[in-house]
Amino acid sequence: MAETSSAAAAAQTDAEREEALDRMLTRLALAEDARLAPLLARVLPYAITSLASATASVRKLPLKGTASPENIAAELKVAPAHSSLRVRLMGVFCRSIAAANAFPYTLQCIFGCIYVFLFAIGECNTHKVGDNVASKYQSISGSNDGLVFADFCFHTVLYQTPPQGVGCPAGLSVAQSDRVTGKQPLKGDTLTSRKLGILNVIEAMQLAPEIVYPLYLAAASDSQESVTKRGEELLKRKASAVNLEDSNLMKKLFTLFNGTASAENIAAELKVAPAHSSLRVRLMGVFCRSIAAANAFPYTLQCIFGCIYEFYGMEAATALATAYKGASVVILKDLEALLLENSQMEQSEVRFSAVRWATTLYDMKHCPSRYICMLGASDVKLDIREMALTGLNLLNDERESFAIATDSNYPDIADMVNYVYSQQPQLLHCDEQRNGKLLFPTKTFLAMIKFLMKCFQKSDGSDFLQEDLSNCPVSKLCIILEHAMSYEGSSELHALALKSLVDISSRQPKLVSSRYVNRLLWLRTLLGHVDADAREATSRLLGITSSALSSTAALDLLSELTSTFDQNRPSRPQTILLVMHPYLSRVTLIKEVIVKKHTQWLEKKL
Repeated sequence: MAETSSAAAAAQTDAEREEALDRMLTRLALAEDARLAPLLARVLPYAITSLASATASVRKLPLKGTASPENIAAELKVAPAHSSLRVRLMGVFCRSIAAANAFPYTLQCIFGCIYVFLFAIGECNTHKVGDNVASKYQSISGSNDGLVFADFCFHTVLYQTPPQGVGCPAGLSVAQSDRVTGKQPLKGDTLTSRKLGILNVIEAMQLAPEIVYPLYLAAASDSQESVTKRGEELLKRKASAVNLEDSNLMKKLFTLFNGTASAENIAAELKVAPAHSSLRVRLMGVFCRSIAAANAFPYTLQCIFGCIYEFYGMEAATALATAYKGASVVILKDLEALLLENSQMEQSEVRFSAVRWATTLYDMKHCPSRYICMLGASDVKLDIREMALTGLNLLNDERESFAIATDSNYPDIADMVNYVYSQQPQLLHCDEQRNGKLLFPTKTFLAMIKFLMKCFQKSDGSDFLQEDLSNCPVSKLCIILEHAMSYEGSSELHALALKSLVDISSRQPKLVSSRYVNRLLWLRTLLGHVDADAREATSRLLGITSSALSSTAALDLLSELTSTFDQNRPSRPQTILLVMHPYLSRVTLIKEVIVKKHTQWLEKKL
C-alpha cells in the first residue's frame, strides 16, 4: 500500500497532490475510531512522501491537519487497544524516510510519531508486553525501521535531566535531546517509567546483541536504581554473547565515550557530548577487553587521554597500552605524534600516561619514544622523571659516567641525532652558544647527552666513515653538545658536554681537532670555568685540538698558557698544562720547548 501511494504521489502535479491531501485529511478528520487504523495506514505514506515536494504549500499541508504528530498522539493515547497499530504505523513512518529525508519536516514528523509510541511504551513498565504485541515489534527487528526505533530508544535511555545551565544531556546532541523530550523536559517518574518500558520492549524485539549492548550499558549506568537493576539484568542475560571485536559497535561506543571530535566540521546542534562519568568508567572496562578497540585509532587514544583528563582509572589507561602492543606498524607510527603532544600537556596524569605508553609500546631502539623520554626527564613530577630515565636506561647511572651497556640495543646514532634535529630545527644554527639560550631544559639536555653518548659508544663506526666530516652524524652530535654550553646551562651540563667531546675524540680525533682548531678562543675562555671538571675537559680538548695546529701556532698557544706560571704557587694554568701535556707532547717541537723551559717543574709535578 505504501508503495502504491508513493507511486501515485510521484505521478501527480502539485495542484493534484494538494487536492488529494486535502481530501484524505478531511476523511481522516471525520473517520470513526473503528476505521482509523486502516485509514491511517493509507494516508500516512502519502502524507510523508509529500514532505519531499519542492513546493512549500505541499510540504506544509500534511503538518497542519489531523495527521500531524500532535493529533495522531491524541488519538493513540486514548486507545490502548491500538498497541499493534502503533507498531505498524512506526514501520510505515520509517519506510518513508528515504523518500523525504532531505527536509527537516520529515524528521519532525517521524520522531514526533515515535515519541507518541514511546508514550505508550511507558505503559509497558506496568503491563507486560504480550505475545501479540511482541510479535509486531519483532516483525521490524531485522529491518531499517527497527534500527531507527532502537536508536531512538537508546537516546531515550541515555537521557538524564541535565543540571541547570547545561543545555545538552551527557551522551546526546542538542538535536537528539530535543527529539527525545518533545516540547517538555522529561524527569522524575515519567522518565523512569518510560525507560523501564523501553527495556521491556527492546527485550521483546529480540535484537542482535551488538545492537542492544550500548542501550543496556546506558541503562546499567543510569541514575535511577530501578533502571540500573533492570539494565544489569538484561546486560548479563541478553548481551553476554556480544561480539566485542565488531568494529561498528566499537566505533559507536567510542563516540559515546568521547563525544564528537572537535575537528569534525558539523553543526553545533548535531555535536554529541561525552557520556556521563559512570557510563564512561563502564566503557573503559569494555575497551580493555577488545582488540578491535585497541586498533580503533585514533578513537582509543582520545578515549585514553580523555579518561585521564577527568581522572578515570589510571590502571585501565595503562592496561590499554598493553593491548596496543599487537597493533599494526601503521597505527604505532600514527601514535608517535599524539604521544609527543600529550607528553607536554599541563595535566601531570596525561604526561605520565604518554611516557608510560612510550616506554611500554616501543623498544629502546625506537627514536621518537626515546625523545619523549628525554623530554620527560625534566618533568616536575618525580615519578615521570624516573620513568623517563628508566626508558633511557639512565635511572641507575644518572650521576655516573656513561659506560657502555652491553645488554641494551640502542638506536643507531645517525637515526637518533637526526630525529632530535627534526624536532628542534634551531640546532642547525651551529654558532657558538655561549651567548645563546638553552634549546632544551637542563635535565632534558643531561639525559639527551648521556643517551646519545650511549648510542655513540654502541655504534660500530660505519656512520663515521664519511668524506664530508662536517655533515656526518658525529658532527651533528658535536653541535648538540655545543648548544648545551649555553650560558643558561648548569655547571654540571657544561662539564658533561665537554667530557663528551673528549670521549668523541678518542674515536674521532681528526674530526674533533679539525672542528675546533679555528675555535681556540672559545675553548680558552672555558679554561676559566668555575667547575673543575669543565676546566679539565677543556684542557684535554685543547691538547687534542693542538694536534691540528702548525708547530708555530702550537708554540704560541703553549707560550700563552705558560706565561702565567708561578713556580712557588701552582695555579690553574699549571694544572691545565699537566692535563694538556700528554696531547702536546705528541708534537716534537712542542715537546722540546716544554723540556727546555719547564723541565724541573714538570718532573716535580709528574
